[in-house]
Amino acid sequence: MSTWRALLEDAERTLGDAGLPTPTIDARRIVEEAADQRDGALALVVEEPAPRLAERRVDTMVKRRRQGEPLQYVLGSWSFCGLDLFVDPRVLIPRPETERTAEVALDGSSAVEAAARNLADGENVVVLKSDLRDAP
Repeated sequence: MSTWRALLEDAERTLGDAGLPTPTIDARRIVEEAADQRDGALALVVEEPAPRLAERRVDTMVKRRRQGEPLQYVLGSWSFCGLDLFVDPRVLIPRPETERTAEVALDGSSAVEAAARNLADGENVVVLKSDLRDAP
């Protein structure tokens, strides 16, 4: 039986050898998911043995990620504006740029209101971009 640390190190090595751009982050997120330990809580159990089922789950997720599947799909969920959303190939992956746009819109920015009016009037989407750029 492997420890969570051993699974983490193996996952990072495998993903790094595959040439993925963020093997450390990807491995940590995969092992956190399998351990059901997020936001740094993995550190509290990292020396504990991982159940065999969790080992198989990590192995399956690492294989999927190594083959180029987006991490969000591998994990099955992703955070967006503080909400954990179910994510699979049927939906678009939440992006940081979209989250920032939503935050600005939720702040009630007058630039966003003007952009929404312009869009509703059939104006070009460039108006939305320029209005958001000028938003506080």
